[in-house]
Amino acid sequence: MGKKHLSERNLGFETLQLHVGQEEADPVTDARAVPIYATSSYVFHNSQHAADRFGLKDAGNIYGRLTNPTEDVFEKRIAALEGGVAALAVASGAAAITYTIENLAHAGDHIVAANNIYGGSYNLLEHTVRTAAGMDCSGLSDEDAVQLRVAALFHDIGKPVVALQKNGKTVFYNHGKESRKIAEKRLPESGIEGSELKKILFYIEHHDDFISFKLKENIKEDKNGKENPFIIPVTKENVEKKIHFVQKKCKEKGIYIPTVEDYKILMRLCYADAMAQSPKVIEKGVQIDSVEEKVKRLEAVERMIEMVLVGESKNG
Repeated sequence: MGKKHLSERNLGFETLQLHVGQEEADPVTDARAVPIYATSSYVFHNSQHAADRFGLKDAGNIYGRLTNPTEDVFEKRIAALEGGVAALAVASGAAAITYTIENLAHAGDHIVAANNIYGGSYNLLEHTVRTAAGMDCSGLSDEDAVQLRVAALFHDIGKPVVALQKNGKTVFYNHGKESRKIAEKRLPESGIEGSELKKILFYIEHHDDFISFKLKENIKEDKNGKENPFIIPVTKENVEKKIHFVQKKCKEKGIYIPTVEDYKILMRLCYADAMAQSPKVIEKGVQIDSVEEKVKRLEAVERMIEMVLVGESKNG
């Protein structure tokens, strides 16, 4: 009787941990331990070999973002230990949860989860995924729709940074700047560059500039009789100042200069962000805000933006 393959033998848990995915020693060096392949790219023998790899006719490595021999061994071992058919390794728990949701859930589906799960997972489900899934992309080009959805996934990622800066206080004004910094570093790793990257960064950094407006009759003073400087009354003058501030910042950074259409698309992110929040905000037994109020504010801001930008384009 020939020697059975590892997959045909009833191996113990410890043996599976050590040997699945690398049944034979490394053929080049005879090393027993799994080599660490720190490479991003692979060499193709010729153009036909490359075509077959990309066409999935020939199984093998194409690019480090897709596969890696060291990672492949790890995935096979996890699948064996868990009794699965295959496994996929990702860089974080949030990525794993996001991949799972994107594969199982569709528009209109409901995700049921307890509100006492790990905070990062709760925020991913309660805010990030809801914002991206609730995004209105009707009437947009495929390119604009993709850029808007990418911005939705990154728009709140800087909140933990702001919380640390505020010594743990849940004050998230101006988190768009920190979100943009993270996205600016990570998105190029996914091949998003140039004008596409700049437009996405504009959406991420500046969506909060227009959510912070409040209808004048709803602005309340704090216990010291002072108004919150981050809450701005919705007036044509204030919206105009905010637009000029945003345009100035974009010019100073030498990045993307947004158009009228870009601001309209930006407002879609603002609406989705507002709709993903708690229906009512209660503080000390008193309702201080609601999704309905947020939408009313954004509608007022949107009208002002159009008045300012269309007026400037006619005069310009």
